[in-house]
Amino acid sequence: MTDLLKAVIACAVALVLGLAVGYFWGSSGRDELERKVQRARDMTTGLQTAANEEKERCAVELKRANNSKRLLLTKEHLLRAHAQISANNYGIASQYMVTARAQLRTVAGASADKARERVEAVLLRLEETQAKVMQLDPVARTQLSQLVALVDALPGAR
Repeated sequence: MTDLLKAVIACAVALVLGLAVGYFWGSSGRDELERKVQRARDMTTGLQTAANEEKERCAVELKRANNSKRLLLTKEHLLRAHAQISANNYGIASQYMVTARAQLRTVAGASADKARERVEAVLLRLEETQAKVMQLDPVARTQLSQLVALVDALPGAR
């Protein structure tokens, strides 16, 4: 029985010793893996922040580009209206001015406070000029030229 007892004790000691060695071996690798996971999380957080900043920058740039496009379209319609007034087509000129006014309203809605005030001032001038066009007033040609210059002076116009 003593041999059997010795064998059982040896097996128990070997089992406990094997479990202890396995635990320490596994926990040493776990710390390294946790450090790698933490570094990956930090890197992911940094990349996510950079991606969000880039997304915001792109949104601002897109808004600026859209406003610039609308201002160019406004200028195009005003120049077309000017050409129609030169040809004594006041009705067609008025239609171009309606389209230009719609573009300017969109720009005013998307602009910041200070720029919005300038755009609204141009809008007011445009409405006055359109009233002159509807009255078949030849002064409208001069006012349209001035409007084109005002649109060119707006922020974002090229």
